[in-house]
Amino acid sequence: MTHRDPVKIAASTFSLLRCLTGTFTNEDHTEYIVSHWPDTLSTLLDRAMDARDRIGEESFYDVAYADLVRDPVAVVGSIYQRFGIEWNPEKEEYFRQFHAANPQHKYGTHTYSLAEVGVERGPLDERFARYMARYDVPREEA
Repeated sequence: MTHRDPVKIAASTFSLLRCLTGTFTNEDHTEYIVSHWPDTLSTLLDRAMDARDRIGEESFYDVAYADLVRDPVAVVGSIYQRFGIEWNPEKEEYFRQFHAANPQHKYGTHTYSLAEVGVERGPLDERFARYMARYDVPREEA
């Protein structure tokens, strides 16, 4: 399970949904998006944590998003090792070549912020507090 500040994820989600909902209309759906999606994202995180409590932690492996961005090949190797899948120099080289050919932002960047949709961070921090505390997720600028 990859972990990232859910407030940052919410800001990205708001931006993506505004783009998608505006594809075939001039109607502005921002109010609906920012009123509906924080609950949806919070529910998704709560259900994931509840499922882990039921299933047991041994079936999961936690990865920090920052680590995945910093060294994706090392993270993939750690996942293989965690689940007892062979990790060898050939696989590592394949992933290194793939990553070199497909770096982050290869096709541009997605810029977004809470400010662009008029949302304050505080209520989102409260909504996602359980998740942030459980996984000690670092706060990001949103």
